[in-house]
Amino acid sequence: MKAYARIAGAALRRLRFERGLTLRQAAPFFSVSVAALSRKERGIDQISRDDIRHAIQGYRLKPAEAAELWSAAGMLPDLPAHKPVQVDMRSFAGPLLINLLFPAFVIDSFGHIKAWNHAVEYMWEFSQDEQVPLHLISRMFSRRARVILGDHWRSEASKFVVDFYRSTLPVSGRPAYSRTIRMLEERHGDEFVLLWNEAHRLISEGGSNAELSDISGMRVRYESDSGPIEYLVLQSAFRFSTPYALFIHVPYGHDNHLRYETLFATMGPQRVYFAE
Repeated sequence: MKAYARIAGAALRRLRFERGLTLRQAAPFFSVSVAALSRKERGIDQISRDDIRHAIQGYRLKPAEAAELWSAAGMLPDLPAHKPVQVDMRSFAGPLLINLLFPAFVIDSFGHIKAWNHAVEYMWEFSQDEQVPLHLISRMFSRRARVILGDHWRSEASKFVVDFYRSTLPVSGRPAYSRTIRMLEERHGDEFVLLWNEAHRLISEGGSNAELSDISGMRVRYESDSGPIEYLVLQSAFRFSTPYALFIHVPYGHDNHLRYETLFATMGPQRVYFAE
């Protein structure tokens, strides 16, 4: 973290110099004192996401300059400001999920589960969850998930928390994000806080390269009646047009496909479930 503070601070100072501004002239852009801005430029104090946003606006940074500052701070850039296309969840997710034979579900930008198919319901029993709103992380902390994942629960839950941390960075400044984190803390207490802090440490130490990776390609293992099934998690993001993302768990390799086919035969008729 200290290395990123020094690099980002130096980049911030250079951008100020290039615009011919003194610390006293630039400090109002950041709503901080001259001394506070000086500490940030010298790498003593960490630069925040809001500091970068203030620099983009106050210094009128070009896209390349803004990207350089985000990278220097080891942070994922904000998504371009645009209004997502509003869609009806049933007409959007229904046809999509009904035709997927593998476990699949749709989440929103804050990790709330909005719709899922029969394969997910069979294994995870989302519809039986009494916690509202239904959230991906809460499902990972459920008794059902612990039974299915067995000895692998801790490592798999950690992966999902890390990905949730990464994927929600672009919306971390919104009130709904803070409400979601408070909800998860209240539901799962110290156990969630521990994994959340580990995710923060991992991404902070890994910097921008760690933030740019995602859950796509992650392998997870489930204990089922037909034997252990290892899945490759695939994620398709719809956030550029809608505020949703699709997760699909594809059996990994021939043996896992065979075990999944055996399991699928016991699941019953296909249907789509909605959280609302």
